Amino acid sequence: MKAALPAAAAAAAALLGAAAAGSWPALWGSLAVLAGCAYAGAIFVSRDLYPLHFMRHQFYFLLPYVVLFSAAASALWRIGRGPAAERLRWAALAVFACGYLLLNWRAAAVAGRGLRTNDIEWGLFLEASRGWPKGCYALYPAWDNRGLLLRKYFPAMPDDFTEMPDCFLKYVPPQAAAFSQAGGEPQSYNPFSPSYREGGEPVFERRFAHKFNTIFSGLEPREEIRQRAGFYRAETAGDRAWLLNERGMFMLRHQELGRAAGLFREAVKTEPSCEVCRLNLAAALVFSGRRADAKKELADPRCRPSSVTGLRLARGLASASAGLEAEAEADFAEAAKASRSGVFPVMASTYLHLLMESRLAK
Repeated sequence: MKAALPAAAAAAAALLGAAAAGSWPALWGSLAVLAGCAYAGAIFVSRDLYPLHFMRHQFYFLLPYVVLFSAAASALWRIGRGPAAERLRWAALAVFACGYLLLNWRAAAVAGRGLRTNDIEWGLFLEASRGWPKGCYALYPAWDNRGLLLRKYFPAMPDDFTEMPDCFLKYVPPQAAAFSQAGGEPQSYNPFSPSYREGGEPVFERRFAHKFNTIFSGLEPREEIRQRAGFYRAETAGDRAWLLNERGMFMLRHQELGRAAGLFREAVKTEPSCEVCRLNLAAALVFSGRRADAKKELADPRCRPSSVTGLRLARGLASASAGLEAEAEADFAEAAKASRSGVFPVMASTYLHLLMESRLAK
């Protein structure tokens, strides 16, 4: 809304200037630019929560307004004739330039000499990308914008888990300490959980006083908070269990159910609180025909995810272990469509595929 009045004034000046000059091309050009600004204003949603690679989109939306204000300035420049009008134009330009510089100085003064946490994080990414250890893979058990960025610019966890790589570096993001609405992936092993953030030798790390991430003042504290971000060696029990689980999921997708069950069982022994590992172990047992063993695993209180989608998966596996395939299919299909549910929709799709294959094999 703050930008609406200046934009409307610039639009009016550009259109009136084009009309006064009697230039149809200028008038149609001004109308086209105005339409572009209206479209950008209608669809623009600030991605400044965790923009990182979305920052360029804000510059894209800025361009139509730059053209609009340039057209307005050009129209206003042609108003009036004679020396007095010429001096007035230059005086107006000087006032505008001074005002613009003052507003930028005030914005810089508010930030001080500090950087946004996002800017510090970008510096960490650049440092890590330049010195990334050969043969290492990035580990980040979340499916948010930051996860997409890491998968784009760093070696992602391989899909082919026939052999386990020797080196994984897990990324610990800074946002959990700063945001009052910090959430996480529904599974217990996620970037927001203390067990994930603790442990591991730092390979690339930044420790700093957090000032601000976003433009949303109500979403995060504005006082300084000491925090860190970095890439750390994935060597805790939770890290090892997650990697074993990922390799087991590869075997499960390829219907090597015995090997998958062995990997999931090893993951559970490594980290007994890994509810994802327990669900996958139960799934491997169900679809390999060991329904009694699967029921035993599902009866364990530690095989109770806290999320609705995870509980739906557990219910579907219980139905499958009881031979209720229609009920199991309905639960798996519903879980596969769930959004913001971490790894559970991926698991649901795998279970659904295995259920269909087991039907065909009968």
